[in-house]
Amino acid sequence: MADGVVPASEEPGHIVRYRSPRFVLYTNNFLPGHVTLYHSHRNDLVAVIAGDSIAVNQKPGGEPTEQKVPAGTVVLFPYADLPSPYVHRISVAGELPFINIGVEFLDAIPSAETRARLTPLKLDSVAMISDNRRGRGYSVALAAGQTLTIPSQGSAVLLVAVDEGQLQLDDAAWTVTKGDFRFFESTRPKRVFNSATHGVKLILFNAF
Repeated sequence: MADGVVPASEEPGHIVRYRSPRFVLYTNNFLPGHVTLYHSHRNDLVAVIAGDSIAVNQKPGGEPTEQKVPAGTVVLFPYADLPSPYVHRISVAGELPFINIGVEFLDAIPSAETRARLTPLKLDSVAMISDNRRGRGYSVALAAGQTLTIPSQGSAVLLVAVDEGQLQLDDAAWTVTKGDFRFFESTRPKRVFNSATHGVKLILFNAF
């Protein structure tokens, strides 16, 4: 690794929340003006952005590039395709924090047959917003009193809140604020229920 560059999982602002043989999940919550260390990515990464933000990306020796990122963005970074690790640093412009939940994929890219076996969600409260080689991302708008059945298919499910509210995962209460998440690789609840008196928006990512 080049001098001054650390793996993403060792960059102080990349807080590892979950690790298994297949996944590493970390969160970022950077205030405006924050600048990360230069860090490297070697594996495919799916990022879920929980709040509107302006992120500034900079490669070593390059000029910074600014990008407005809306809440609810789900994007795949196919770093596994690169011949060498991708190195950059992130800073935050504007007045809003950068709130990200990142899922790093440690296993091989799923085959077309594996991807075909995962049935897309087709519900009135759900809209697909990302379909990539690692899974599908959905925007979920749960009205007060509404229930969503959590997919039992696939290798994992990530839920990320982009609103505040009161939810239930089966019978367990979950008080959410922007950026709160739950990640299920094997055992997972059967449903998420909106027990608030107002609608709550979630992002659901179903990994292949």
